Amino acid sequence: MLAIVALNSITLLFESSFFGDINLILKIFALLMIIGFVRQYVSPGILATIVTLVVSYFVLFVNWWIFGSIYLVYTLLAAGVSGIMVDFFFVMPGKQPKQMEEKPDSDGISVQNKMHQMQGNAQQHAALMQQRAQQNSVAQRMRMGR
Repeated sequence: MLAIVALNSITLLFESSFFGDINLILKIFALLMIIGFVRQYVSPGILATIVTLVVSYFVLFVNWWIFGSIYLVYTLLAAGVSGIMVDFFFVMPGKQPKQMEEKPDSDGISVQNKMHQMQGNAQQHAALMQQRAQQNSVAQRMRMGR
């Protein structure tokens, strides 16, 4: 007797205005999905209309308890809830790796030191290239003078 009362209360819960509205919205979107699917694979005409009506009746009214739950999960996954679930269940559990707790590889001072070092290397390279160019020009003048 208690099970029947509980079952009736659950049925009333899903027939209430909020869940009833969500159920109606899901049925409308499922109907639109069925129409799009049938139009894609069956040529337009009376056959497509009949197939749409039969499949819609079967999915939306006869076996909605199966297809509705599958469609709800499909919709949630397509809307990006799966990304949130993956982040929540697979990325967040446990402690973060040790390398994430350490300070980053570069801070402002080390970046500034590297920039000065690179500028110094560039200036040294420029001076070396200028020295080689002068040596080449002296050698070329000596060859021309001979």
